[in-house]
Amino acid sequence: MKESLANSEPILMDFEALPIQAVPLSQRHYEQAVAISDRVVGEPRQWQTYLNALAVFGFQEWFAEHFPNVALDWQRCSLLKPQYANLIEAAYDLRINTFKLCVVSTGSATDSLVRLPRAVVDLDDFRSHIYIIVRVLEEQGQAQVLSFLRHNQWLAYQQASPLHAGPDWSYQVPIQWFDDDLYRLLLQLQCLEPQAALPVATTPEPTTDWASLQQNLIEKFAQAESVETPLWQLLTWEEGVKVLTTPLLLDWLYEVQTGQRALTLKPEASAPLLQPILNAGTWLRNELDDMAQALGWALLPPLAELRTIPSLSSAESPDLQPVVEDLELIRKQFSRAGTPIPADARCAYKALSLNETPLGLYAMTWLLRDEADQPVEWVLLLVLKGLSVDGPGSPITLAVKDQTTLLAEYQLTSDTEPCSIYAQVVGNWDDAFLVTLTAATGETMTLPAFMFPRSELV
Repeated sequence: MKESLANSEPILMDFEALPIQAVPLSQRHYEQAVAISDRVVGEPRQWQTYLNALAVFGFQEWFAEHFPNVALDWQRCSLLKPQYANLIEAAYDLRINTFKLCVVSTGSATDSLVRLPRAVVDLDDFRSHIYIIVRVLEEQGQAQVLSFLRHNQWLAYQQASPLHAGPDWSYQVPIQWFDDDLYRLLLQLQCLEPQAALPVATTPEPTTDWASLQQNLIEKFAQAESVETPLWQLLTWEEGVKVLTTPLLLDWLYEVQTGQRALTLKPEASAPLLQPILNAGTWLRNELDDMAQALGWALLPPLAELRTIPSLSSAESPDLQPVVEDLELIRKQFSRAGTPIPADARCAYKALSLNETPLGLYAMTWLLRDEADQPVEWVLLLVLKGLSVDGPGSPITLAVKDQTTLLAEYQLTSDTEPCSIYAQVVGNWDDAFLVTLTAATGETMTLPAFMFPRSELV
């Protein structure tokens, strides 16, 4: 359970402004900052990422002094996703309870302007409730929390005195826009409603032609001096938005820039970018991606909780009660067969109909780890179940393939016991699995590709 800020007692209980104090940075902080920055491409961006990491560690220490029982959540932080840290020079998506924070480092307490990446204020995917400026005294081993700016204040300032972003996709923000009353920062984190600082996102998802974007990047990098050339030197902001909001394209770009993938792709290698996907990685975060939600998939409870859930209330979804019960039966069947499904696996479910035959498709995923407990591959387990009493009127074929090869093919018939078939495949972070259902009549249903993007590894 998350600790409530309202139940924590800040050190200062009056309304005097907190003095700007230096907090120490440990050797471990420096080592972690180096490890984080080493995953970023190019020395200038590595240095900025290194400073941003130290700034976050400094803010974490400062915040812990005032609220020792409330943790700063790093799980989604951009610093842990090098394909994002490689392009956006700020540490965003830090969490304190429901607040999203963005930390930006500076080397001076007297600068009149603060460089703020355009993406973290203009794009819904990257916005934060509060932007915090932290001075990093790298040689002295210290950091200072200087000031902060709420997103709704940013909007008000922009309306009154509009700033225009520079060609490097950043704003030069007057330091006067930031509040240096740090007690007020603590108070607002304690009392302010998050929606008061960050309005509900209304910007629609951009319509993205992934194939054209990828080809455009290939052509631009082929003409550039290096694949490490910053995107803002190659693309317009509008083109950059499409790249920044396409996770698979960011993964591909990062692999190109780090030498993991050749710049010129074979046609079949780019196939996953040409089609919609179901992001199985989000299931492990207890979420469904937009595509899965739009297609009516349901995320079922964690397997570890199935035996502790007596029933689903009618207020939740009575239709899912038999689905959850079937999932528990599937878990038991695999356990009895000597191939238990891990307790941390997650399952998504979709009701289907093919050739007038009602079907239920369970798609489960989990991670395979090495001896050091690092994720190395992901598993996709598919269970297709006939929902009619007599089974399917005609055979239904379940086929799973990657970009070039048929990996599994099984047939569900009226004689199949217990009226279900399964297929399991294992892939790396670049693999897309295409699932096709085919009736004996020739009627075919092809699902969006199942993928586990590298960006989900946090």
